[in-house]
Amino acid sequence: MIKLKVTIFAMFVLTLSALIAFGDYCVAQDGNVPNGKAQNHSAVLADYLTKDVAAVGYINLEKVNATEAVNYFHGLKLIVDEERDQALPGATFADGQIDNLKNAGVKSIYVLLRVSDMASGGPSLVMPIAAGSDVAAAAKVIQEVAQNFPPLEFSVGKQAVYAAASKQQLDQLANDRPTESRGLSKALATISDGSAGFLVCGDDDSRRVVSSIFPALPAPFEMVTGKLLAEQVEWAGVELTLPADVSLDLEFEAKTEDGAKEIVSVLTQLVGVLKANPAFQGAMPADERNAILDALAPSQSGKRVSISLDKLDGEMDSIVATMAPQVRKVRQAARRTQEMNNLRQFALALLNYESAHREFPRADGKSDDHPAGLSWRVHILPFLEEGKLYEQFHLDEPWDSDHNKQLIKFMPPIFRSPLSKAGADDEGLTVFQVPFCKESIFQPNADTAGFRDIRDGSSNTILIVAAADDEAVVWTKPDDWDVDLDNPLKGLQADGREGANVAFCDGSVHWIPMTTAANAMRALITRGGGEVVVGSDDGGYSVESGK
Repeated sequence: MIKLKVTIFAMFVLTLSALIAFGDYCVAQDGNVPNGKAQNHSAVLADYLTKDVAAVGYINLEKVNATEAVNYFHGLKLIVDEERDQALPGATFADGQIDNLKNAGVKSIYVLLRVSDMASGGPSLVMPIAAGSDVAAAAKVIQEVAQNFPPLEFSVGKQAVYAAASKQQLDQLANDRPTESRGLSKALATISDGSAGFLVCGDDDSRRVVSSIFPALPAPFEMVTGKLLAEQVEWAGVELTLPADVSLDLEFEAKTEDGAKEIVSVLTQLVGVLKANPAFQGAMPADERNAILDALAPSQSGKRVSISLDKLDGEMDSIVATMAPQVRKVRQAARRTQEMNNLRQFALALLNYESAHREFPRADGKSDDHPAGLSWRVHILPFLEEGKLYEQFHLDEPWDSDHNKQLIKFMPPIFRSPLSKAGADDEGLTVFQVPFCKESIFQPNADTAGFRDIRDGSSNTILIVAAADDEAVVWTKPDDWDVDLDNPLKGLQADGREGANVAFCDGSVHWIPMTTAANAMRALITRGGGEVVVGSDDGGYSVESGK
């Protein structure tokens, strides 16, 4: 129970901290909601805002168009042609699903984050059905759309459909009613007219814990304290409006006017930190920098503190376009980090498999237990928390049997590399492969190796790689990186590629530059060559002279 509460409290703290310290924003419109436009969130959510609700959000399906958003960001050069082409099929599919929901009478989806939900696997969903629509038919459409997401439990009310991760939380959502008002009608009004909104409101327990255990942040964020978050912030709201009218603003409600002044002081100091940051100064011309700084300046009206990017007006497109190169660099770095994280998880799964079976799974997929042939990627599914998917495979049939072929489309997201085109269109292709040759851990026509066979040391032997796109294989097929020891970088090299991420047998992940010498790469691939491999100045590897 303590661990559960700490998890919820941490989410509450991190969300509020992100809102304050790093400038995520929500549309507040100074508390005024245009007549005839705002959704009546207060009326819809009144029966569900129990005292343990820590946050609530919504998606307005009538204001969400994924294809339009992709094209908008492409127009701003935040995504390049290639990324747009990759994203458009998924966006088109998403828009089709949204249309199905709207036609069934689902106009908005509400998300409730409660302490009890966290014990059961995630937030709860409330989906009101428009008057005049068939609720039972709408529930069927919702369940069909939900097949593309993690399993949910559903129930149908008089004019709403409920969803949650467990039967227990579903019953609680459908049956529990608040005994008193949470007093959040004004807060909900601040997130009422966008494509999506999110409100962090906390509860009594979370505030007490935030106040007592929130860590002291390093400079320049030391002014963001647990006492400020727990005792001065009543709620914080975020609203996002997507193309064509894009807006992104932030609004806080303090418990007192003095508390609001303290929030303004903190936000003003943080804007000053941004202003002095050399990277920010060099990112764009002075006029555009000043426009951003002016927009980030907080304003106070009583207990309300607002930051509105609407102040940028027509300058937003120019500012975003100027920042696009920096944004692309950050996104590329994030993708490389994500690929490395995927490799770490694969390495851990393979190591756990080896611990359980005293050997790694065979690359050709065949063994005494599994003679038919399915990739090692299938056999490590239980070690990737994908046991239910693993149970659906017929292990006595080959990967391309009539039954097993139907499971290719369910490739887990972890098998998609964010740096690769492979798998982007759900064709079941992956670049995550093991080195396959006589001298590697994974050998043709032979039982695979175990730790006992890695004579070069686990930190000097490659376990799994992210291959080049043209080497991508169907994830269930026993097909991998066929190593050419005379040209050991072949299969990793690609046009414009400066290196490749690889995981070693000790679970570590490293970047291998394409400038790495062939003898060093051979040494890292083979499990028992006896070479002494050392790091080189360019971040790659070399073999010690004379070895």
